[in-house]
Order: sequence, then structure tokens, then C-alpha cells
Amino acid sequence: MRWLFLALLTTNTLTYANEFEDDLDGFEKESIAIIEIQQIKEEPNQLKGSLKLSSSYNYAHNAPSIGQTDFRGFSRLKTTLDLSIDSKINDRWKSRIEVQTFYDAIYSLRDNTYTDDMIDTYKSEFEIQEAYILGSIADNIDIKIGRQIVVWGKSDNIRLNDVINPLDNRELGMVDIEDLRLPVFMSKLDYYSGVWNISAMIIHEARVQKEAANGSDYLPTQIFLKPNSIFPEDTTPDSTFKNTQYALSLNGRFTGWDLSIYGAKVLDSKWHFENNRKSRTYGLIKMLGVASNIAVGNFLFTSELVYMQDSKFNTTTDEKERLDFLLGAEYSGITDLTASLELSQRHIFDYETSMVNPPDSVYQDERQTALRVSYSFNHEKGMFTYLNTLFYSNSNINGGFQRVWLNYDLNDNIELNVGLVDYIGGDKIVLDALSNNDRFFADISYNF
Repeated sequence: MRWLFLALLTTNTLTYANEFEDDLDGFEKESIAIIEIQQIKEEPNQLKGSLKLSSSYNYAHNAPSIGQTDFRGFSRLKTTLDLSIDSKINDRWKSRIEVQTFYDAIYSLRDNTYTDDMIDTYKSEFEIQEAYILGSIADNIDIKIGRQIVVWGKSDNIRLNDVINPLDNRELGMVDIEDLRLPVFMSKLDYYSGVWNISAMIIHEARVQKEAANGSDYLPTQIFLKPNSIFPEDTTPDSTFKNTQYALSLNGRFTGWDLSIYGAKVLDSKWHFENNRKSRTYGLIKMLGVASNIAVGNFLFTSELVYMQDSKFNTTTDEKERLDFLLGAEYSGITDLTASLELSQRHIFDYETSMVNPPDSVYQDERQTALRVSYSFNHEKGMFTYLNTLFYSNSNINGGFQRVWLNYDLNDNIELNVGLVDYIGGDKIVLDALSNNDRFFADISYNF
């Protein structure tokens, strides 16, 4: 019945769209691949990159117990190198490969009791990011194969329909969603017709989230069920035919508004225990969603709805179904100032009271709010931003964070970013455990 409800909603939305056909002002029929290739300069290979030095200072932690990690003071001295090469193969084909590596010297400079998991997770890393070949096999058909990022949904702050790419959750609250998505290997086919675009994906790589290290200040030991216990190792599902994922979207862009419809079978974003709690892994879920933007004067209104099946939990043996919705508004009527507010609600069907207990710690109905205010100045060289995200159940705050930062372009190549994050405690044990994680941060980047 719930699938029928979503199907009827989709049908009614499309009927509403057809009533406004005279206002259509959508996609060009030329493929996106050809447009991207035309933007590449005459050089067949273009190398771009950035070198960033970042640091943070924790100012709210208490003194640790004997033998525990001291999180006070400087907690990062990290150097990150990003390199990407865009290559124009011919007028219809291009390729891209991006690699990233980082080294955090704080784990060598500080005499501290860092856990092995913390060192493995945060000290150094080398990874291939996006790596794909993109081409046009007809004027209105594109194909893209390789590691890539696909963004679903309309919200800039809250994930509902955005289920294709897992996230880097190692430092909750420090970075916006757009910089957290992890590329996955897939084959993607796009078809363009007038104002409509159909996108079909076969996701070959069973990639999961990057999670905080055991014993770190983002996964402190006090949140575990028993003192000094740790979760078993996170097991990534094999990238086999059985775990192949599928996704399909229909997107329409019209005068003053747009519409997207999504359907997918993908890996769940949260883990569950297996083998008598000896391992953790991720199951496959099914989803169907709708999202839309409507522009009215200086306002942009956003809405999303998504229905999910087959979600597994640890405090019950039954798979659950979930319905999420979101409403948002963004105002840009004041010069150089943009303000937005988004509200979402998540509802679990056939909820069991045991699910409120760790490690699930979920409520039947949970709300999330996201308030963002941005002000640009000095001919858009500088951007001041405030973001507040909170989670609620009933009338209680479960936790969240607020972040304020200044991003400034010192010149065409050098960019400065400074700010602070304040974590807000609440009823949810995982979020409350982060309440003393408040920190200042500063980055300086050289782009070339």
C-alpha cells in the first residue's frame, strides 16, 4: 500500500506538471558531455590541483583520565594534496582522474595515547577520487563509466533522496555535505529530450561510509554498551553481482520550477550486526522519492519525499520501512545576503520501543532542522556563513551543532578559511558524547 501511495503521488505530480507545458523552458537537447568537452581548452591534458594546510584547536575538552587520549589543544596539523587531470580524447569524449593524499603531522608531534584505529584513520591516506571516462554516443545520449559522484535531491543541508554516494563521516559537523560524498564506480547513461532527462545507473562498487575511529573524540568509548568495549570491525560488502546496485531518475526543468523522481536499490547508509554480533555490514534497501524546487520572487521553495524499504536494525529482527519528507525555503532578496531554513521529518513504520536503545538509538519520529545564513562582501572575495543543525524527537533536542566560518580569497590562487564549531548535546547518546568537541579551525589553500 505504501508503494501505491508513492506511485499515486508521482502520477499526480506529473499531471500537475503537464498542466503547465506552455511555461516549459528546460534542458538543451545537446548532451552535457559535449558541453563539458567544449569547455576544455585546446590543451589535450589539463592538470589542476590544490595544496592545503589545515589546523584545529579543541578548547572545551576536560582533562583525560590516566591512560586516556588527551583531546585538548591542537588536534590537527594536516597537509592535503589534490591533483586532477582532465583529458580531451576527441570532440565527443573526455576523461578525468583525481587523486588525494594527506598527512597529519599532529600524530607524530604530540606525545599522546592515540589508539591504533585513530592513527590508521586520521594520520595519512592516499585515495583515487573521481576517475571516469565521459562521452556522447548520440547528440542526446551520454555515457559515463568510472568512479563518480551523483547528487540526488534538492536540499543543500539534509540528506533524504541523496542515497547514491556514501559519506566521509570521520569528523561530523566539520564539512558541508557537498565535500563529504565519496565517489563510487558505476556505469551511467543519460538521455535528454526537451525539458526532460532520464538517468540510469548500474553501481558496481559496494562502497560504504568512512566512519570515525574507535576511541577518537568523534567516537568516544563512553557511547559503547559496555565499558572498554569496541564494535567489531566494519565489513564492507563484496563488490559482487549479488551486491550490484541500481538507480533511475527522471528530471524535468521548467520556467520557475523543476521536478525530479528517483528510484533505486542501494546500500543502506547505516550498518547492522551479523554473525552473532561478531561483524558489522551494510544491507541493500529500496527507495522511491520525489523532489522539487519552486522559485517565487526572491524565494526558492524546496520539497522532498522519500519512501524506503528493507532497512535493518540491531535491536529488532524485523526489517523496517520509513517515510521521510522535507520542506525548505531560501530568501535572497537582500543584496549579498542569502538565508535558508529546512525542516525534515523521518517516520519509521511498525516501530518497536527497543529500537531507542543503543546501538540503534532511533526514534519512531525524528525531526531535523538546518538554518544557514551567508553574506558575501568585497566583490564576493569573502563569504561569511553560519550553519545550525539540530535533531529532535517529540519536544526534546537530541543533539546537533552550529558552525560559523569565513572564507576569503587572498588572491587568484590563495584561499583562507577560518571558523569554529560548537557541538550541542542532547538525548541521543552518540550526539551528546560530542558535546565537548568544540574547536577553532583554520585552513589555507594554494590552488593551481
